Amino acid sequence: MLGWVSGALGRAGIVVLVAVVPFAAWVLWRGPWPEEEGPLWWLPVVVLPLFALLLVERLVYTAGDLDTPVTSRHRQLLVCLSVFAVVLALVVAPVDTIPLIASVNDFAPSESATGLWISALLVALGTVLYLGTLTGSSERPRGRWYAGSFAGGLIVVSAAALVTPLSEYRPIAHSSTAEVSGEPAPVPTDLDEVGWTWSAPEDADVVRVEAGSRGPVVVLKDGLIGLDGGTGEELWSYRARYSYAWSDRERGVFADRNDLASTFVLEGTEEERRRVVLDTATGRIVEEGPFSEDMSLESSRMMAPGPYRGSKAYAHVRGRTLHAFDAQGRILWELPVGEDDPDRFCVANDPSVLAYGELLIFGEMCADNTPEEGESAASTEWQRRVDAAQSSGTVSLTALDVVTGEEVWRREWESHREEYPPALFSVEDPRPVEDPVFLVGDRAFDVRTGEDSDVVPPGLVKTNRFGAPGEDSQVPGRRFYLRADTEGALIAEYPEKESGGPLSLHRTDSDGNVVRTSVLTAPDMSVHVSRGVVLEDALVHTDPGALSTDGQGRSAVVVTPLEEGTVTEEDVRRVDISSDLLSPLEDESETVRADSALVPVPGAVVLVMSVPDGPTELHGLVS
Repeated sequence: MLGWVSGALGRAGIVVLVAVVPFAAWVLWRGPWPEEEGPLWWLPVVVLPLFALLLVERLVYTAGDLDTPVTSRHRQLLVCLSVFAVVLALVVAPVDTIPLIASVNDFAPSESATGLWISALLVALGTVLYLGTLTGSSERPRGRWYAGSFAGGLIVVSAAALVTPLSEYRPIAHSSTAEVSGEPAPVPTDLDEVGWTWSAPEDADVVRVEAGSRGPVVVLKDGLIGLDGGTGEELWSYRARYSYAWSDRERGVFADRNDLASTFVLEGTEEERRRVVLDTATGRIVEEGPFSEDMSLESSRMMAPGPYRGSKAYAHVRGRTLHAFDAQGRILWELPVGEDDPDRFCVANDPSVLAYGELLIFGEMCADNTPEEGESAASTEWQRRVDAAQSSGTVSLTALDVVTGEEVWRREWESHREEYPPALFSVEDPRPVEDPVFLVGDRAFDVRTGEDSDVVPPGLVKTNRFGAPGEDSQVPGRRFYLRADTEGALIAEYPEKESGGPLSLHRTDSDGNVVRTSVLTAPDMSVHVSRGVVLEDALVHTDPGALSTDGQGRSAVVVTPLEEGTVTEEDVRRVDISSDLLSPLEDESETVRADSALVPVPGAVVLVMSVPDGPTELHGLVS
């Protein structure tokens, strides 16, 4: 019986080796051809003529009888050929097309490369199976060709069926946690110490950190990781290392719901995009489906802080045209604004589009006259458009429903000679139960209604000649509105550029009355306040000098109480950061400074810290 089985397998090997030629031709016909050039792809072909020569020699020597014993020399040649075929199959393996083996950066899926490698494996398998004929047996000879032909054909057909699935295989690492109970911890109102530390995996490239419903959501290039804000425990992870979509802007927590986040993966050799929506508390998949639009091409500065990512719709700006898409990436609506409007003589600023919840708010300034035939705002020099709108025109702010594109509210007023197109600026999230506001120069507007909010006292914030906060003589990029909602604002008043005096922070009420002023005398506060976060009654910022291999994390986080009157260095509290990233270098003359950011989340204020070519660490600051 054993001899019959080995003889059948040997004949199956012959069928496989004969069928591999049309199999490889079928793979190449389907295309496209592998991008790699050179002889490696064709090395297994060498085995076939060598095998054919040995087979002919055997048939001549044995008068066509495969069961007749062969010479020792012929046996050795067949074994060597089988080993050679196996080695070739390993040598020509398309490493860059096989997940788990390929480097993520070099991974290049190819159906033809996968198919040709399967052809090489079939050659190796066929030669190994053929060795079964060397056992020699005369038992029940008639059934072995039928069994061998069936087995060989089944092997080749199964291999053909595996080409596409193997070429499209993309492993995804997904872990989730059980349903959590209880209310999430609030964002701290003060900070005293580092409560926890979390290090990103070595193969993870951290893009940013956002606030989820239970703590930080770490946005990676290849997925998302959710942590508990109170303990730093990793709650869930979703990583598609070999199939993530390249755009970082579409990935992360939704603007209108912090309990949901989305990431995108690519499927198949055609790399069709799919959207995956995850619960930020548990990591469980809430929704999954195709997504046709690619927003990675968007680079307009018109929309701040970037493309809108919502649970029901996505939106971005191309040129000066707003585009909104549904959860499948299908176009919902589009609207040309500013220079792209063909029917009006308008101009828009950067940034002139803000997203809040389910609203898109945009501002523009339009002249009363309409473009003449053959003329458009886009084809006219920018200052000329502004001059036309300043002479006789209207400044408008419009809020649209991001899903329907319908107008929710609109504000407009007549322009004047000194006015420029409105530049819209956002501030931090409002306090609980309060409504957010946005700023245009020194004016605040209620996001929900568009009505004026009087939280900014007249004359406190100077504007430059373009209507943006900050006089022309002041340092650009300064942050004037640290926090603002309908119940009040926290506004920075900077010293004169040359004076180097203290920084004043004014707390106002809903009527714009200054109810408290904190004068910060610590050095470089005008710089630190731009990267700090505001808690209830404290300003938290980092000391860049301490977050370095020289400072080694000593007193790296600075907590400044926002009390009435002068706040001196003695009133400031400092928190040490212990991290291997800040360990001294062997070359003491060199210094590495860590990049850092502070992100308030439920349960902690997270210090995100990274060094060039190194890992990223999260330190949870708690009270």
